[in-house]
Amino acid sequence: MSDCTDEEILSKGFDNLIVFSGIDESRAAVREALRQELPLDYAKVTEHATMKAAVEVFNGRLTDKELPSKSLVAQKLEQVEDNAPYAEDMRDVTSVEDAESEAYNAVIDPSAAVLRIKPGRAAATPPGTPEELRLRHRRIGRAWEM
Repeated sequence: MSDCTDEEILSKGFDNLIVFSGIDESRAAVREALRQELPLDYAKVTEHATMKAAVEVFNGRLTDKELPSKSLVAQKLEQVEDNAPYAEDMRDVTSVEDAESEAYNAVIDPSAAVLRIKPGRAAATPPGTPEELRLRHRRIGRAWEM
């Protein structure tokens, strides 16, 4: 945070944690109150969070176990861009909970001799029960919705 921003916050009277915590009850209400008081440029929500919010409007609140991972959504996006949908391997149908530590892979493109960073793919164990299979199918559907 810059010194100017610090000075602006202090000049509005937000000089200790007790004052700051007493602004309002909910996180959304606090953000709205601060947005009105302070002319700050707030961080935007990520695309994945925006897509999650849009899907939750119709499906209700989703847990991390029900929500498709970023790699699964990226895989669906590639299928749409290439106009080549295909059936998934159930081990690749991961949730946000399964893929908490998704890594990135470095790939050298031999034609251009360029290093490309691609999102890594998380893999889960194959579904062991009918309920797990149904959950994976719901994740695929939600990935298409997103």
